[in-house]
Amino acid sequence: MRLPLFPLLRRVGGGLLTAACFVGAFGGSAHFIGARLPFPDVPEAGEKHRWFAEHGDRYDTIFLGSSRVRFQIVPAVFNQRAAELGHPLTSFNAGVSAMNPPEDAFFFDHLMRAPHPRLRWVFVELMPVWLKADAGRRNGGRLAYWHDWERSVIMWESFTAELAKTRKLFGKKSERRKPWIVRLALYREPVELYWEHVRLWLQCATNLGAAIPFTTADAGGSPSSASVVEDGWVRHPDTMEGAALADYQDTYAERLKTPQIAKPGNPAGATALRRMLDKVARAGATPVLVIPPTTSPTRFEPPADIQQSCIVLDFSDPRKYPELFAPVNRLDSTHLSAAGAPVYSRLVAERFAAALAARR
Repeated sequence: MRLPLFPLLRRVGGGLLTAACFVGAFGGSAHFIGARLPFPDVPEAGEKHRWFAEHGDRYDTIFLGSSRVRFQIVPAVFNQRAAELGHPLTSFNAGVSAMNPPEDAFFFDHLMRAPHPRLRWVFVELMPVWLKADAGRRNGGRLAYWHDWERSVIMWESFTAELAKTRKLFGKKSERRKPWIVRLALYREPVELYWEHVRLWLQCATNLGAAIPFTTADAGGSPSSASVVEDGWVRHPDTMEGAALADYQDTYAERLKTPQIAKPGNPAGATALRRMLDKVARAGATPVLVIPPTTSPTRFEPPADIQQSCIVLDFSDPRKYPELFAPVNRLDSTHLSAAGAPVYSRLVAERFAAALAARR
C-alpha cells in the first residue's frame, strides 16, 4: 500500500531533523569537552608543553620547529653569545621532531594559553606544509591531536593546491595521449593523502583518543625528562659514518656545485606562516624566521612581503657557512650533530644580533 506523499515527506523530514539534532548535540558536546581537556601527553610535545606551562615566565625567547630545532639549538650557547653581543636573553628550545606547519601553530597556541609577559622573540623554522602525513607519528596521538578546524582548513588548502597541480598535468600533450582511466589515477594519491587528514579531524573533533593524558600513572602525565628541564635542548647521540657519510658527501658536493633553489612551495605554506606571524604578534612578541642548513635541493622561501617585514636568518649556503656543513658537524643531509649544535647556536645569535643592528 502506498503512503500519501505528505505523510512520507513528513516522516523523512522528521528523520532528517532527528539526525541533525543528534549531530548538533554530539558535536557541541564534543567541542565543549574537548575545550576543557588538558593538553594531551603526546610524545615530545606533551613534556615540553608541560614544562613551559609551569616555567614559561622564565623565558623571553622561544625556538619553534622540528628536529632541526630540537637537536640543533642549544639555548645555553645561544644565550651566552647573544649576551656577549649586547642582547641578554633567556631562551627555551620548544622544537619537536617532525613538527611541521600547521602543527607548530597549534602547539604555539597552547603554549600561549597562559600569558607570558616576558616573551619578546619567537624563532620559527621555515618549512612548507606537507599534505602527506608522517605515518611514523600515529602512535601516541601525534598525528591526531592538532587536527582542529583551523588547522584542517589549511590542510584543505594544501589538498586543493595538489589537485590543481594534477589538473595541469592533464593539459600536457604526453598525458593527453594516455587512456582517461590512467590519467584519472593521478588523482588517487592526493585524495588518499587528504582522506587521512579528514579521518584525523574526525578523531580530534570527537575527542577519540583524548584519554592519552591519563594513560600514565597520574593525570599529570609522564615526568619531564632531564633533557627538557631548563632549556629544552635534546642532545642527539648518533654520529655520521660509513654509507651515511658517503651519501652526505655526495649531496654536499652537489650543493657546492648547484646551490639550493628557493621555492614558495604549496600555497598553504604561506597561509600557515601568515597565521603563525599573527599569533606571535598577538602574544606580544616579534617573529624571527630561520632557514636551517640542509643539503636538500630546494628550500622553502616566504613571500616577498614577509621577507621585507621580518628578520629572516638564512643558513642554507654551504659556501657562506662552511662550518655548518663540515662532515664532523653533521648527522645527515638535513641535521647537525651534537658537535655541530653549539656552532649553529652561536651563529644564530650572531646573525640575530647583526640583523638587529642593521634595523637601527
